[in-house]
Amino acid sequence: MWPAKSSPPWSEKKIIDPDPYSPNIPVDKHESVRGSQYASNDYRKILRDCKMQSSMSRKGDCWDNAVTETLFGSLKVERLHGMRFDTRRLAKDEVIDWITFYNHRRLHSTLGYASPMAFEQKWLASQISLAA
Repeated sequence: MWPAKSSPPWSEKKIIDPDPYSPNIPVDKHESVRGSQYASNDYRKILRDCKMQSSMSRKGDCWDNAVTETLFGSLKVERLHGMRFDTRRLAKDEVIDWITFYNHRRLHSTLGYASPMAFEQKWLASQISLAA
């Protein structure tokens, strides 16, 4: 299955390392691309052992991850490019800070130049007024 001098990509501890800061929060879904290594029995067993469910797009469906890929692309370009962190905690704090900015203050052209939170609050208010 794997060449003798090579090991599968999930054999490195850092990929499946549980979060030491949140040991009681279960991770129940793992999104992956359609690579054969992610569909292998060995990999699926590791996910099962970690009580995780695999999530993989259908063949030929290139749009199912588009939103997520755009979000992570923006995170990398706008905030993390070239940065190095001394600890995992510092990296997590930086990502959380950026996501807070992204959701509360960053304007999105697809939302009429509103932040996601402002857009959702406006939508919710319109739904409440329709129900009244």
